[in-house]
Order: sequence, then C-alpha cells, then structure tokens
Amino acid sequence: MDVVDAFQPDWFQALADSDTDQDSTKKRIRRSVERTLEYLDQCIKRKEQSDHLKNASIIGVLEGGHSISDRIASAKETARRPVAGFSIEGFHNFGPDTEAFKISEIEELLRVTILELPEDKPRFLSGVYNPLEIIKAVKLGCDIFESTYPYVVTERGCAFVFDLDTWENKKPEDPPNTASFEVSLKNQMFQNGFVPMLKGCTCYACQNFTAAYIYHLLNTSELLGSLLLMIHNFHHYFRFFEVLRRAIAADKIIEFEEHFERINSQPKEAN
Repeated sequence: MDVVDAFQPDWFQALADSDTDQDSTKKRIRRSVERTLEYLDQCIKRKEQSDHLKNASIIGVLEGGHSISDRIASAKETARRPVAGFSIEGFHNFGPDTEAFKISEIEELLRVTILELPEDKPRFLSGVYNPLEIIKAVKLGCDIFESTYPYVVTERGCAFVFDLDTWENKKPEDPPNTASFEVSLKNQMFQNGFVPMLKGCTCYACQNFTAAYIYHLLNTSELLGSLLLMIHNFHHYFRFFEVLRRAIAADKIIEFEEHFERINSQPKEAN
C-alpha cells in the first residue's frame, strides 16, 4: 500500500489471494476468500487514512474458486463494502496454460456471482481471453477485461487478423474472411509478403511497414519486430472492443458472436 500511496492513482485494486483452480480443496478456497476480504478491509482502512488515496476508487476482488457457495459468500461480503467495482478472479492458477481456459468452464459460477452484485458498478474479469471468449463473458454480465491477450500473441510472433468489418453483412452460411484469430509472422510464407500484416488496418505498423519486413525482424531477433507487432495487436484488439460496443448498442451481439464462432470453427492456418 505504500507503493499505491506513492503513485496516487485514481483507482486501484485491493490485494487478493487468487491462485486457486478447480482442484483446490474446500479449505484452500475458503481461506482465499477470507484472506482476500481481510486484505480489502486493510486497503479500505489505509485509503481512509491517506490524504493521497481518500478520493481514489477501490476495486474489490471476488474469490471462491469453483465453489458456488464460496463465490456467493465472497460476492455478498465484498458488495457490502465501499468499493467502486469488482474484479472476478480465482478460477485458475497463473501460468502458461491460462490461455486455454474457457468461459464455458465457469459459466454458472459467473452467473451466480454477478447476480449478487449491484448493476451500477463495473465487473472486471482477469485472464487471457480471445475475442470469442470475451463476447461470451460480456453476455454473462462482465464489463471490463485486461490487455494480456495481445501481449501473449505478440510474444509468440503472431499478428491478429480476425475480420471486424464484414460481420454485419454476412449470412450464417458465409465463410469468414479469415481462417483464424491470428497468424505467425515467423512463417516463411511472409518472406515475400510486401503488403501490410492486415489489409485495411490503420495502425502505425501496417501503414508504414510490410509483413515481409516484420518477418525479417522477427527471424533475426530484432527488438523492433516485436514492437511493431505489439503496436498492431493492441490497435486491432482495442478496435475489437469498439466494434463490440457498437454491436451491443445495436442489439446485435448474437450476430457478432456467430461471426467469431465461424472464424473459430475454420481449419487453422499453419504457423
């Protein structure tokens, strides 16, 4: 909390004991809930005592592993405290397998948790989720997501290529314009690709450099390659959220989800 106090943030998330998964024991899950509430109370007390933090908003963390009863208890207790929003965590252990985690595995847990939360406060969902998983989480009531996914994709030398422009005009039987969420720029097929990574993309990397150049940078371990790839991936990821918000406003989230279901069902391109 000394570090938080020094940064003087507009909002901050309370400490939490989140490293639980479906194999965690009942005792371990209950302790994670109790410890996280203890941390929250300590953070609230420090916030009230600090001149730098008294106007900052605090985000409470919800735990409970894969136990419905502990999830409900955590949500109810956290909602009783003066928090500005909720971060829903503790579904999996952290590590390289996090990306394989599916919203379908926690659908009922999310549903019962969110029912206990006020509608006027945002719900954060931490984790590495592709666009299809994010849409599923939004339908369940989650509002805000972290930006780890573009970083993870960049680290393996891949670029986002999923289509965001034609989904409204496509029929269910029409194939998507892209066969995957991402492609590897380390693949030799880009060696002579004197075109942008993604046709029509307006990011700095696509407007100024070719896929062939980024292929060269990545395969010679030049730092600029990852930098340009990161610029593109974050640009496209943030644009996905812009389109998602428009789809929600137009009451077309089902059609948007079906578009990504079609992409996900296509044979994957070689990396």
